[in-house]
Order: sequence, then C-alpha cells, then structure tokens
Amino acid sequence: GDSIAANLFPDRDPVGGTVLVDGLPFTVVGTMASKAQTSMNNGPDADRAIIPSSTLRTIY
Repeated sequence: GDSIAANLFPDRDPVGGTVLVDGLPFTVVGTMASKAQTSMNNGPDADRAIIPSSTLRTIY
C-alpha cells in the first residue's frame, strides 16, 4: 500500500528497492495507489504488502 511504501522508502520511489522479510530479500515491483477504504478486514490496504502465493508456500 501507499503508506507502507512511504514508511519503508521515505526519500525515493520504492519500485526496484529491496525489502527484507524474515531475513529474505524481496524486490518491490509496484505499489498500490492511495484509495478510500470503507472496510478494515485484516487491516488497511495502505499498510499491506503482497507476495505471490507460490512464494509464500515455498518459504513458509
């Protein structure tokens, strides 16, 4: 989401950057646009990072 991107990369475009999750590097390939949200199921999208489900199954 746009909030997590701004927190992790405050001074630059996050696309192409690397984020460590449990010590594993992930390359940022895109960000979600800021949006109004009326549902908070599992937290706001602005604070969410998404990885492919196949990657999730492989590493966890």
